[in-house]
Parts: sequence; C-alpha cells; structure tokens
Amino acid sequence: MAKKSWLSRRKKTEPELPYQPPIWLGDHSNGEIYHSATPEERKMRELILKEGADRAKYYGMDRREFMASGVGIAFSMSIVNLVNGCSDGSKGGFDPMNGAGAGGFGPAAGSGGSLPAGGSGSGALPPSAAGAGGRLTTGQAGATSQPGAAGASGNGGLVGGGAGTGGMGKNPDPVMCETMLDYSEMFIFDIQTHRVERANATYRSFLSFLPQGQCGKGLEGCYSREEYTRQFFLESDTTVTVLSGVPAVDGNNPLTNEEIADTRDFVNGVAMQTERVITHAMVLPNYNHAQQLEGMNKILSDRAPIGAWKCYTPWGPGDGVTGFWLDDPMTGIPFIETGRMLGVKVFCCHKGLPLPGFDNNFGDPKDIGVVAKMFPDCTFVVYHSAYQYGGGNETEGYTMGSKAGVNSLVTALMANGHGLGSNIIAELGTTWNNIMTNTRAATHVLGKLLKFVGEDNIVWGTDCMWYGSPQPQIMMFLSFKMDETIRMQEGYPELTPAIKTKILGLNAARVFGINAAATRCGIKETSLARLKRDLDGEFGRFRWAFQKPALRTRRDFLRNAAFHRAAKTPG
Repeated sequence: MAKKSWLSRRKKTEPELPYQPPIWLGDHSNGEIYHSATPEERKMRELILKEGADRAKYYGMDRREFMASGVGIAFSMSIVNLVNGCSDGSKGGFDPMNGAGAGGFGPAAGSGGSLPAGGSGSGALPPSAAGAGGRLTTGQAGATSQPGAAGASGNGGLVGGGAGTGGMGKNPDPVMCETMLDYSEMFIFDIQTHRVERANATYRSFLSFLPQGQCGKGLEGCYSREEYTRQFFLESDTTVTVLSGVPAVDGNNPLTNEEIADTRDFVNGVAMQTERVITHAMVLPNYNHAQQLEGMNKILSDRAPIGAWKCYTPWGPGDGVTGFWLDDPMTGIPFIETGRMLGVKVFCCHKGLPLPGFDNNFGDPKDIGVVAKMFPDCTFVVYHSAYQYGGGNETEGYTMGSKAGVNSLVTALMANGHGLGSNIIAELGTTWNNIMTNTRAATHVLGKLLKFVGEDNIVWGTDCMWYGSPQPQIMMFLSFKMDETIRMQEGYPELTPAIKTKILGLNAARVFGINAAATRCGIKETSLARLKRDLDGEFGRFRWAFQKPALRTRRDFLRNAAFHRAAKTPG
C-alpha cells in the first residue's frame, strides 16, 4: 500500500500528533458531565495501541497513519467489540460493513496471538466463537450477514481470517475498509450543533475545556463560523445542520439569535446558496418574558427563515428564578402559543443531561407529554432524549412509571397516551457520544426509543462543535449492531440500515420540511463539496482521528463545574 502523504505534509512547527485510538477511551468531560474511563474502556485503549502498532508495521505505515485510516478505524471497532464480549456477533457491537452483522474482526480459533482465542481460557477478555466474523453478501435486495465457518488456526492476534472464516482476514485490504466506511453519499442532518461568536467571562472556562477549545486558534478562532464550516462540512459527512444557541442573560450571550442567522447566511453563501445550515431561535420564557415573546416576532420578521424555537427548561437567570415548565400557563404556554401564531411550530427543548448551574428538576420531560397533547399541530423535539435525567442507569430496560433517564421520556409519553409516531421526537445529541462504546447501554437506549417513540421519531444530533468533528459519532452509529439477546428479551425492534438512514437524516428532514434528495443532489457539485473531496483525497478521510477532549481528569471537571455553579451558567 502506498503511504499516505498527509502526515508527512504537516508543518514541522506543528505539535506532534499523539499516538492514540481514533475513538477517545480515556477519562473525559464535555463540561456537562464527567465520565471516568471504565475498566473495559481502559482495556480497549491498551489493546488498540499495542496491537495497532503491530498492524501498522504489517502495512508499512506510521502508527498514527494507521489509526487515521479505514483499516485502523475498523480494527479499533473490532477491539471495542472484543472487550464488550461482542466478538461472536450475537451480542451486538460494531460492524464496518454498514450494519451487515457485527464481528468482522474477531480473533481466530487457536490463534496464539496476544488476544485470547476461542477456548483458550487465557487473558481478561471474553472468549470468542471460532471464526464467527461473518461475511457480507450482496444481492438485489441489499446486504445480509452470514456466519462464517470455523477459522483456520495460527492466524495471529486479530481477525478471524484464513480459509473458511467468512471474516475480513487477519490483515484486510485497506482499500476495502476505506470503501466500507465511506458514508459521504448519505443524507446526514445534524439538528444539534453549536458555535460561539465571543468567549466572554461567563463562558470562557466552559469553552476552553471543551475538545474544540483546544484547536490551537484561540477560543474565538476555535468556535468561529469558518471553523464551524470546516468541522461539519469538510471534516465530516454531515449534509445539513441546525445551529443552536446557549441560554444567557442579556450581555452575556456568546451567540445571539442575530449571530446564529449571520452564521447561516455565511455558510450557505460559501456553499453557493445551497441550504447547509438551518437556524434555531433561542427563547428564554422565564427571563424578561414579554421581551422574549416580542423577540420571537422580531427575529422571524428580520432574519427569516427560522427552523425551530429552542429552549432550556432547567435554566434560570438567577435571583431566585430557576427553570420553568412548558405547560406553565404563565411561561411555557404563552411561548408555545406565540410560536404557533408566527407559523413556526417546531419546539426543541433540553431535557435530561444535567448541567452545572441548572435546576435539573426541570429536566424532567413530563411537561412534554402534556403540551404535545394540547398542541397536536406542533412538534416537540426532546433534546438528549432525557438521557441521564435523575441520574438514571441507562443499562437497563424500561420499568413502568420509571422517572430515570430515557425511561422518564417513555413514562411521559405513556402518561399522556402518546403512541408510536406521535408529535414527540427524541434527539441523540451527546447521548450517543456517551453510550457508543457501551454496547449494553447503547442497545437499551436505542431499543427503548425504537420501541416506545418509534423509528420515524428519532433524530440525529451530536452537540458538536463542542466535541470537534462529528464524524466519529457518525461512523460508530452506522456500524453499530444491537445486542441480540437484550433486543429479544426486551422486545426491541431491530436497528436496520434503513432505520439508521431515517435516524441520521430523513426523519429530521420531514420535521423541518426539507427535501432530502433534492438537497443532497444540489450540494454535490458546489465548491464546498468539491473542496471536501479534494481534502479527503490528499489528507485522508479520517484526519479527525487525533482530536481529544480537554477535560481528561476529575480535577479538571470539578474545577470547571465549581466555576459554573458560581456563575450560574451551563457547563
């Protein structure tokens, strides 16, 4: 394989890129919640780095170049599968073959390599069924998965390859991996994205600790509209975004509604007037209520079109004023009625995901069920799907009446008689990012949403640019396969490639009134799209692989959280 040139073309003055997995597996925080690396994640990281160095030698590649290649990404997913106990395909995990069945990189029978082989009984990792990799077969009806036969012995530490395995081979063709992981022709609509215009005192700590805050261009530069354009439309396969704001009192807002609209106009102008960015308008009904409602009319008349209204029910301006409920007749109801009157009937609301400085009691989605029943002509998008509300354990199924995590959203639907296909939409921003390396949690969260909210009512969001490029989240989602045992026990629908396509873009296109096919076709030959193809060809499609979070220790997180509790702003 000819060596890629993108690493060698980096300036000598640039900091040396770290040798790390393309999936961040260490301690981290987005400033909102802290995640300590689990023993499984630490094991994943150790194995990816150790075995990855050997694989890089085989291909004649620099170790970092290997990690930022299609074969390196697929290899890393295989290790996540292995440590999760998913190497036989039945327990879900990640499949680079776009949902055709997990386990294409399982260890070979009797391999004798550094990863334990099936039946060996050695090491801390779960044993794998011999040659269970599975192969991809295609026909007119699409791709299907078939189990492989028993693998040949002596194949080394990685892949269930060799004669008769049906896997991808110990050292699969890098070009094949690049092809399997190419999702650039999909319609991907990210309805939760962020940037800021200024890093004022209130938000400076928050912004500096986010992954994107470490881009090396200064805080304003890291969150600029140019950087937003780069991260979403050059460093990922995202087709269209919705740009959102954050709650703040007057004078402290790092991105006003007018600046959100300015960003939209800038990006769409760069994209030759194609629609790459749609806007939210931030509304704070519990702060200067009359002015907020008047502002809804003004922003719509001055800077139309507006795709949806955005609110944070757990946020409060201080001085004894905390959060609010959407069904409160003094705050939430007038907000909804004003939006309806103005003709924008999509309301996006933060629920779950407890943030420092918020009154997280108001993160309960119980009011969503009420107002959705009151206003059937409106659509209510539940940001984060109430993930981690009340400290909920997201690794269990639904219990009737539960108010923990995603269960609280299910309870809110049931309490108000909402079935599948209602006017309530579940969104995945930060939620997927936090569960994507935990197959059990991912199976339960996605399974509950599919079962109780419906495959047509789940939409894609990433909370980027907070995390840098959203591409890792996209690739992990497209490659994910649910744990079959859990799925059958809980009665969860299967997460098929067709449903993934709906979640990644088509469902949100319906909600926001976008013609997905026409939009995708329209942008294909724009200068922005051509530039992305040129960069992919010159520097590799996985050049995002070395982004990392800034908050990597509990001390960092606690210091950041304390700052925001004092400032009464979200972290």
